[in-house]
Amino acid sequence: MTKLEKALVILNSLETAEPDLRISPLSITVVIFLFLGFMLSVPLTNIGMLIWFGVWLALIAPWLGVSFGSLLKPAFILLPFITLIGIFNPLLDHERGLVIYGVSISKGWLSFAGIIIRGLLAVSASVMLIRICGFRGFCHSLNHLRVPTYLVTQLLMVFRYLKILLEEALTMRQARESRGYGKNGLPLRDWGSFIGALFIRSVERSERIHRAMLSRGFNGKIPDYFNMDHGWKKSDTVFIIFSLCWFLTVRFWDIIKIF
Repeated sequence: MTKLEKALVILNSLETAEPDLRISPLSITVVIFLFLGFMLSVPLTNIGMLIWFGVWLALIAPWLGVSFGSLLKPAFILLPFITLIGIFNPLLDHERGLVIYGVSISKGWLSFAGIIIRGLLAVSASVMLIRICGFRGFCHSLNHLRVPTYLVTQLLMVFRYLKILLEEALTMRQARESRGYGKNGLPLRDWGSFIGALFIRSVERSERIHRAMLSRGFNGKIPDYFNMDHGWKKSDTVFIIFSLCWFLTVRFWDIIKIF
């Protein structure tokens, strides 16, 4: 299986992931939003507080049926981009921020580490949300949270457009290989024409899909056909209360000093 085929399989699995039956996708969405809000409000130099948010994620992920390691893998793929955000902090901020066993660590290095931890936790939490709810379930939860309909529709359309791009790229790759006489890879000089043709093919296919949607009565809103159980259960209430208490305690009470 090629990389394009693997990517397409992953996208298909993320679109219609089976939700955890113990709690509703709506409660998972609310908790992840709370997690991101509290975690991103932590000062960059407070590494201990960020670690406690990571502990919550490591405890909750297995309970929801997702291994913590599988969440970190896609997060580490984005690590180079996260690193670029704060790579100059150690050079610009030399003020002493922490002393460990006589070793002074500047606030620049602390903020740099804080940016990396924040980024890894934010990506991991987002991946966990999509893996459990599926992208369609996530959009369905946004509808229940009264997020503007057009924004939710745009999110779902962007996700499906990625599938169109992958499908068209896979078709073009297979066509080239069938006419390549055993040659592997695409020469650098041909990448411009390949990308241009891919863009044109994907746009034309999107136009055909849009005309088909209009002929079926599309009015700017995706029909609510997900058939997902958003009935509120006791486990949802317990899950939200436990998570909110954890976030409030970690954010406003520096419990790292206890140890």
